[in-house]
Order: sequence, then structure tokens, then C-alpha cells
Amino acid sequence: MKIVAFFNSFILSKSHFGGADTRFREIVRRLQKRHSITCVGPASGKEFLVQSDPDIRYITTPSISDQYSHLAAVVIDRILRSAFGILYFRSSSYDIFISCSDSFPDVIPPFWLKRHSVRWVQPIFHITPSWRVRQGILIWNILKYLAQRFSFALIKKRADVIIVLNQSTKQDLVKLGFTRGRIVVSSCAINIPYIKKISAATNGFDGIFMGRVNYSKGVLDLMPIWREVCDIIPQARLRLIGFAPLNIKKVLMAEIERYDLLENIQLMGFVDYELMIAMMKASRVFLFPSHEEGWGISIAEAMACGLPVVSWDLPVYRHVFEDCTSQVTENNIEEFANQVILLLQDETKRQTIGARGAKFVEKYSWDKVARFEEEIITGRRNTFRSRP
Repeated sequence: MKIVAFFNSFILSKSHFGGADTRFREIVRRLQKRHSITCVGPASGKEFLVQSDPDIRYITTPSISDQYSHLAAVVIDRILRSAFGILYFRSSSYDIFISCSDSFPDVIPPFWLKRHSVRWVQPIFHITPSWRVRQGILIWNILKYLAQRFSFALIKKRADVIIVLNQSTKQDLVKLGFTRGRIVVSSCAINIPYIKKISAATNGFDGIFMGRVNYSKGVLDLMPIWREVCDIIPQARLRLIGFAPLNIKKVLMAEIERYDLLENIQLMGFVDYELMIAMMKASRVFLFPSHEEGWGISIAEAMACGLPVVSWDLPVYRHVFEDCTSQVTENNIEEFANQVILLLQDETKRQTIGARGAKFVEKYSWDKVARFEEEIITGRRNTFRSRP
């Protein structure tokens, strides 16, 4: 089939990306072996996708802001990408539109171009909380919330299939007025064979965090948590891996100093994937205090490295990881720290939980997810059935 995949929401680079971007890349690189796929997005998105598969066909949209930038520049840039997608494909013939995300530059083109004979497949990976309760910069949170609600209105009206990653998101979308029969629950995955090939680094830390360094990932929770850990284990060291915008990095450094943790916490910034896995394999506990997740690729990668995971008790984790992680009451810093201390002080328990998690996540395969979604995308599978 002839498929157009919109990747307009990608605003960073091959070095700085999120779970939705990884998922899109893994699915597309497998689908393009059996279908004619054209990906549309910024130059940085091409670099990100083509590095994994040079055969992917990619059309570059004009951009003025491929990096974190002034708010107005980002908004204008995304409007420009949306308009380009509409103009470029308005007189073309395709069978299927796929969106990478529910961000409006990935939603507006298929909404505008949608015809009765064209199938539109739209993912929604998580629902943005109200700006009244969300951590971070207020204006960004307001705009993100309103932009997602705008996208939801378009998706509800014309999308043929909506892909989510857990039952909780499906139920929440039904409450927001989405048609239950158009929502299918799929999954994410990790590259288990590749992870197994990587050897542990030599300089391990007691704790490690890996992910996008922003407020919704709970990075500001790590300082009070680690302060309590260090009150019991003074030499305990925590490593943070992930790209941090300059404004967030400044806040993190101020918090590290405020909690007197300059000798106990290391900000690594971005590292390549192989080194990241090597560092996780050399560590002892994975801390992931994220407040918003659609699935949890970082958690699965940590589990594949044999690490026990401590996280907040988000409903999605019970669906994806069952009882293979330590999930503590959200925002209970003391309980989180106590779980970490317990794992650091009980080596047998730590290794037992780590081994059980590593075995559990072996079931999550990108090949399996891609086969399942190919049937959803092409219309060969009943959308009432869920999960590969």
C-alpha cells in the first residue's frame, strides 16, 4: 500500500528524542519492507530515521526551529510544517495516512487531506494533564494542553483508527467522547538482542536515571529522594542520563547544590545508546519518578539490563510491567527513597528482582509490535482486539 507518515512534530535531533520518536522509527523501518512509505518531517527527523535505515523515503519540510527555541518560533515552525504537508500531498493519491503523534502538525495534514477511500491511523500515547496540576513552565503547559485538545477534536471527527498503549488511556479517551470501537491497544518494545550484546561499563553508579530531562519526568523529585538515600548511605552516587535544555539544567544544578549533593549526583547529558546501556548495566538501581507515561521504554530498557526499577505508581505500569517493578505512592519522597535504600542494602533481593524483570521484558519485541500494527494500519485486524 501507499502510505504517508507524518513526522512533523520532531523538533530536536538524532541525539535528543523521545519514546514516541523511537517507536515511530522502529515501526516504519519494518513496514517499509512491505509497503511504499513516504515520511514527511524536518531535516533533523530525516537524520534520525535514515541513520537506522537508509532506504526510508523522506520528504523534508521547511523549518525555522529544529531545536528548543523561542515559543513563537516553535509555533510558527509547526504551522509551516502543517501547511507544507497539505500543499505537497493535496493532489496525490495514497491509501493510508499515519501520524507519529497527536501534536497538531502531525494531525492537521491528514485531517485536511482525508478522503473516504484513505485510511487515517492516529496514535495517542498519553493525555496531557491540566496546567493547573502539571509541573513546569505555566505558558508551555497551557499551550500543550490546549493544543492537544484541539488535536483531539480533529481526531475524533475523522481518524479511522486510534492506537493507544494501555487500557487506562483507552478508558480516558472514551470518557472524552472518543468512539470505543475505533481505539485499539497496542504496545511498545525494546531491542533485546542488541542490549544483550553490550558489556557493562567499568564505572558503575548506585542509582541511575535515563530519559528526557524535563519536569514531567519527575527529575526535580530526584534531589530530595537522593538526599534521603545519602542520609543512610553517604557515599551513594546517582547518574542522570539525558538531554537537558539549558533552563532546566540550571534549575537542576541549583537543586543539587541546595540539597548538598554535588559529590553524589552526576549530570551526564546525552550519551549514545550503546554507552547508555553499558552504564545502566554497571549500575545497581534504576530510578524513574516520571509523572506522565504512555508505556515506559526507559523502564523496559533498564529491566533488560537487569536493574530493579523504582517508580511512582502510575496505572500504566501495572498494565505493562505487572508486578515486576517497585511502584510507590506518587509524590511520597520518603517511600521512594526507602525502596531504593532497601534494594541497595539487600544484594540478594536486588539481583532477584533484576533477573525477574529481565526475563519478563523479553516478550516485548518490535517485530511482534510491527506485525500487529501492520494489520491495524491496513485494516486486516478488528480494532476491538488489543495488544500484540
